Amino acid sequence: MLRVYDIIALIEVKTTLPVHLPGFVSYRGKTVGTMDRGGIVVLVKNHLSSFVHNIDLSIGDQVWLQLSIFEHVMFGFCYVPPCDSQYYSLDAFASIQEKIMSNHMRNGYVIMGDMNARFGKAVRDLATMYELPGMNISYPIIEDDVGPMNDNAGFLSSICLDNELLVLNNLKTHHRHYITCKTYRKRDTWVSELDTCIASPCLVGHIHDFVVIKWVDLPSDHAPISISMSNPGTHLDNVLARAELLGDHAVLYGSAARYDVARKPVRFANMDRQKFAVNIACTDIPNVGNDINAFAKNVSDTLYECTESSRSTVVVGVSQGDTHLSRWERLLGDADDARVWKAISWKEDFEMSRCNLANLPSDEDFKFHFERVLNPNPFPPSLHISTDGTIPVLDGPISPTEVECQVKRMKVDKACGPDGLTPGVLTILTAQWLLTITTLFKAVFISGMYPVSWVRAMIFTVFKRGSRSDVNNYRGISVLNSLPKLFDMVLCNRLNLWFRPFREQAGAQSKSGCIEHIVALRLLTDMARRKKCKLFITFVDFSKAYDLDPRNRLFMILRRMGCG
Repeated sequence: MLRVYDIIALIEVKTTLPVHLPGFVSYRGKTVGTMDRGGIVVLVKNHLSSFVHNIDLSIGDQVWLQLSIFEHVMFGFCYVPPCDSQYYSLDAFASIQEKIMSNHMRNGYVIMGDMNARFGKAVRDLATMYELPGMNISYPIIEDDVGPMNDNAGFLSSICLDNELLVLNNLKTHHRHYITCKTYRKRDTWVSELDTCIASPCLVGHIHDFVVIKWVDLPSDHAPISISMSNPGTHLDNVLARAELLGDHAVLYGSAARYDVARKPVRFANMDRQKFAVNIACTDIPNVGNDINAFAKNVSDTLYECTESSRSTVVVGVSQGDTHLSRWERLLGDADDARVWKAISWKEDFEMSRCNLANLPSDEDFKFHFERVLNPNPFPPSLHISTDGTIPVLDGPISPTEVECQVKRMKVDKACGPDGLTPGVLTILTAQWLLTITTLFKAVFISGMYPVSWVRAMIFTVFKRGSRSDVNNYRGISVLNSLPKLFDMVLCNRLNLWFRPFREQAGAQSKSGCIEHIVALRLLTDMARRKKCKLFITFVDFSKAYDLDPRNRLFMILRRMGCG
């Protein structure tokens, strides 16, 4: 059961021995009294431990920490003895109040544990004291419906009112209802609800589940409580928009569509590499920080500034004015792919004259066309992808070796994305910079927070056949920024290591393509001719097959295959 959770808090461990669990990093708080009577141990999965910071283990029976992937959110795990215990002290509540007031978290707090706080029906009176604009809260169903709340619940209520925190047990809002139950038992009978979770109102929309796990075979008289929480910073405009951005051509959506200016690219062939090495050595590496968006943007901006300042005054390439060469020879010697594709038609020749520009589709025509093709209405329903299973080759933290291997596969002269950073720059970075990029990729991979700057792309149109005035006769090609392209290559390599398609598949497979299929077709025709039997061959060409394939369906297939 424990492997399902990313963070586990063990309350009242009652042992002097170290508490460890394979796959987790242990944080043990200070114990009030003797080591064999209480104490808290918080276990964090290995792949999340590098994001833990601002840890406070100095407060008795409390552990406080932050995760850099949850920006400006403080997590507290607390144990408060019952008021009739010899270890009971109001210092526990004073420490919680002091911790909240001394840390001004923009996104709030999540505090949970065995508080021995029995709210009962009185929590409904607490709901009427809040002044939360645009948020209606209530507690319609309370299983532990005792009359007045106990002392611990009273002190905790005061903390909630002073700091605008909500008791999540049995809370109902306009879009959430956390139905809980009794968490403390005597023998086999559940008698009261003592384990509590409180959180800031702004986090309620990001806490999806609140579950009480009533397993009588657990060696505890308390039922564990579990919450499922998403990062408040993972969405762009909203959750649906983020799903669309990750699944389709994001340049057409939401806030990304408002960026219409791209940086001036610097071709790798026109860079002074020695000057770039000096510039990059004199530049400070951006700090990781708590904001993944800012970190990704700082890395891209820093690399572009070093590249721009290393632009060579000598332009490398074949001059377009060489009269002793034919136009076709000049195209073959030109390193600019854009000019080559513009000159070559799909009829295996290159065009010598300009077409009538007045009949070509406008940018608005193309924008409307791609929005219609890539975003068919209605949108498929949102898909919840379970992460219960763990596949090491897919789910392990991204390593510097993976990044380095994919950097070596990058083509240095490929086109730049909107950030103007050429892919060739990544191939001449130092080991320290590659480690920084790996840290960025790990943060994005573990948090699921795709940086806003990465969802931008430039769409170029390539004419296929037919009338040039018809937008359906153009193929759209998206040019991404270099960093997200490298990130995608790392993920693609992981999928290739994990999944092996049928051997008959030639598309998207290395060392396999049309030639193998042509050989197979030739052998079949020769065999049919020798045996004098009929052979039926069908050729199918699906129009816009890649663009129209629902991304949610692909995720569903991967999930069924075990990919979390």
